[in-house]
Amino acid sequence: MAMKNRPTVLVSMRLAPATNYREERDAISHDWLTFLARFDLTLIFAPNNSAVTSILLRELNPSHVLLTGGDNVAATSAQSGSVRDEVERQILDYAVGNNARVFGTCRGLQFTNVYFGGAVTKDLKAAIPGEMHVGERHRIVLPDTDQTETVNSFHDQGVMRHQVAAALHPFAFSEQGVVEAVRHRDRPILAVQWHPERDGSAEKLDRELLRAWLQDDR
Repeated sequence: MAMKNRPTVLVSMRLAPATNYREERDAISHDWLTFLARFDLTLIFAPNNSAVTSILLRELNPSHVLLTGGDNVAATSAQSGSVRDEVERQILDYAVGNNARVFGTCRGLQFTNVYFGGAVTKDLKAAIPGEMHVGERHRIVLPDTDQTETVNSFHDQGVMRHQVAAALHPFAFSEQGVVEAVRHRDRPILAVQWHPERDGSAEKLDRELLRAWLQDDR
């Protein structure tokens, strides 16, 4: 049972099928485990199985949700996608219905945008030649505060300015206009395109955003 006043965080996982034989698996990186161990949290790891995740959401009532990276977003609408898309849609349904606080990273930003009616560019390299986002570090700009940061980057899909859902406010961009961070205009939902759990993240900005996420004002 979660201790009183300790946030209970439901964490999504990537698909990680076996390589030498047929067996579907889920996984969470050790980077995330090390990173999350810094905080006083009760963690629940959600499998990519809608029946099991439904039970976890109903019985454990998490106050917070973490949508991790890995796996490209397959969904193009609320009606299609992969098994992970299906589970993360279920998780966001819960978060919206219960005012749970959501933090998304990398794929988490992309899927949150699709969930609220936005779109994803499937091949950033083709869309914006010259700006690399796979295994790179690059500068981002936060127009609301005139702040700049350098972040890590591990994605080949992304969200452009014109693809942002109306419900979301984009507040950080790469130099060529890839959306690097969004927050919901009315709900406690925010997401970043980089990986706070990996080396090369914007540590000061990460701390600010994580403090905002880990509040519990339900």
